[in-house]
Amino acid sequence: AYNWCRLDNCSGGSSPINTWSDLMKAAADYVFTPNTNALNQLQDVFYLRKGITAQPFADKDEMKTKLIAVVTDLQTNGFTQTQVEGLSWRQVQYLMDVGTAGITPTNLPVNSDIAPTGSTGKDYWWENGGTKTISTWQELLEIQYHIINDSYFAGDNDNSGWRSGYNNPATALTGKVRDKDGDGNWKPTTDPNPFTTKAVALRKNGTGDNFDTLVQFDTALNTAISTLTGDPAYAGGGFANVSLLEIQHALLGQPYKSESDLMDDTAAGTINYWWITGASTPKNLQELVTLVEQVLDGAPEDLLDNVTVELVSKAPFWLRADSAGTVFGSDAALRTALKTAVGTWRAQGGNSSATAPWPAATNTNWSDPATRQVWSQLQNLLLGNGYNGDPDPGPTYAFWWYADGHKPITNLEELLEAAWNSWGG
Repeated sequence: AYNWCRLDNCSGGSSPINTWSDLMKAAADYVFTPNTNALNQLQDVFYLRKGITAQPFADKDEMKTKLIAVVTDLQTNGFTQTQVEGLSWRQVQYLMDVGTAGITPTNLPVNSDIAPTGSTGKDYWWENGGTKTISTWQELLEIQYHIINDSYFAGDNDNSGWRSGYNNPATALTGKVRDKDGDGNWKPTTDPNPFTTKAVALRKNGTGDNFDTLVQFDTALNTAISTLTGDPAYAGGGFANVSLLEIQHALLGQPYKSESDLMDDTAAGTINYWWITGASTPKNLQELVTLVEQVLDGAPEDLLDNVTVELVSKAPFWLRADSAGTVFGSDAALRTALKTAVGTWRAQGGNSSATAPWPAATNTNWSDPATRQVWSQLQNLLLGNGYNGDPDPGPTYAFWWYADGHKPITNLEELLEAAWNSWGG
């Protein structure tokens, strides 16, 4: 005769544990019966982690020890065996994370409360083997700060997966940047809504090239975090108010600068993080020339998207396509002419937007002869002529359209033409 036995008894009083239901029944059996063999056939850790840091258990035995401790405490706190068997993955992970002190059957959070949007605010992103979602630069900075500074991340070599949600530096993340008003001016911090959000991939250099590898990006990111946290505003790794401009500047290995200082540098043309600020609308000739120079120096053509015929035909630009005072035929033709003119102005005249004698006010009439001479140099080049340091000397000016001037009338034909045009003919 054969000596038959139940499968669980043949395994020392345990059954294979392959599902979450199997796990919780075995854990309850271990503590309440008690059956110390109930967890002998534990097959997996079921994605459970030590806590909110997402540090993995070293092995199944470490997880089993933690689970037994949790269930033992729950028994003490008044849970029945049936209630323990019915616990969800999130509830068990929550208890492993925050502990069991004060937890009773009536106040243990339900699944919907154990979520980033729930009452606990907990984000156990590793549930069912999930990866960490990183959608903002703030999140990435804070995670990387902990990877660098907190021992439980162990340089993220412990497979905790915190960086699993961002492994391609060409992926755009959302961040804050100062918004602009209807006139193209940056809003002051006193504005009710001074910031806007923008999704961008940050770059490895000032000309806007993408990072080549994740390793290259991480090296720059670690440097940036060190730079940012060296300022009191971000000491301790809190990046709630960080600006995209500040992050980008730090990624380039530059010393810390505030957003306001970087905005001033952008306006002056000393930096151009065009992938963040986008195409701007120049408010004077200096800003226009600065934009064109940036494109000539490698920035994309998109930077000139707001440079239009309508814009430059009026104050404070008054630029024309020919000596008759005709406006440019298209935006594309204007931008091509501007690049050629500014390139020649720099190469043959030795000029630059940083050193030219620009007027102090945005809409000044430019009564300073030296300042008007800069305008006339550029206008002369736009007409297709070669560089001339003083192409339109006074007191009689050939470029009559300057400062909304009117074409001189020297004969009857010109008088009749002007009258006809003024009547809409």
